[in-house]
Amino acid sequence: MAVGLLMMQATRMGYVAHPVSGYNALKLKPLLGIPDDHILVTLINVGRHGQDVSLLQDDQRERETGPRIRKPLEEVLSWNQFQFGG
Repeated sequence: MAVGLLMMQATRMGYVAHPVSGYNALKLKPLLGIPDDHILVTLINVGRHGQDVSLLQDDQRERETGPRIRKPLEEVLSWNQFQFGG
């Protein structure tokens, strides 16, 4: 819930918040100054959209400037029972 609320508040304030996956928590802890007795659970980048999309790699530029592609609601929502997979 904390991540979701942080992302909603960031958006409300005009920022963009992106959760990060695929990081090595043990390698990042010393870089970020996180003490050994603390656990790194998640990373969230918070910032503003840049104006110079030429700095992005081709696939990133396409995702940022192209249309948003969403799965149909029927593929991500079910009522009263689990209906996915199989």
